[in-house]
Amino acid sequence: MTFGWEAEDIDGNSSIEHINIALNDTTNYVQLNGGVRRIAIRTKDFTSSHPLMDILLDGNPNNLVSVKLPGLKLNSFNIFYVQAVDISGAKSPFISLPNGTKNWFVKRPKGQLLIIDNSNTADNAPTFYSQMMDSLSLSGKFDVYDILSPTQAPPYINITF
Repeated sequence: MTFGWEAEDIDGNSSIEHINIALNDTTNYVQLNGGVRRIAIRTKDFTSSHPLMDILLDGNPNNLVSVKLPGLKLNSFNIFYVQAVDISGAKSPFISLPNGTKNWFVKRPKGQLLIIDNSNTADNAPTFYSQMMDSLSLSGKFDVYDILSPTQAPPYINITF
């Protein structure tokens, strides 16, 4: 997941000492450099129910933060929080991203295969995928992502893919 934010200080943006980020619990945050404005978080550990997240500055895999972000909930809704702290120690309130009461669901993958379903007809694609995967002995080892479903469609399809 990729997150970005804007932060300003009336004494100048260079007086923002650090940015705190958290997942689901603002008492368990990670500090980033005050100049950071965009990150991506990811994990490859799906064996734990609360895996630690890699933090990639600007989404760059070559710019990995040494500390990992705790708090992710698999098969559940999640909320990302961000807070700015200036050189005097003054803190902004934590804000959630996306703003307001929105959250995002993280599903534990069944395996390493993801089928993207973009069929907009009533062609019974889920049954077809299940039968094909069963014939390959991959039953229960794949997920189907219906990107046209109102409940599953990514908010920014061009960025997602």
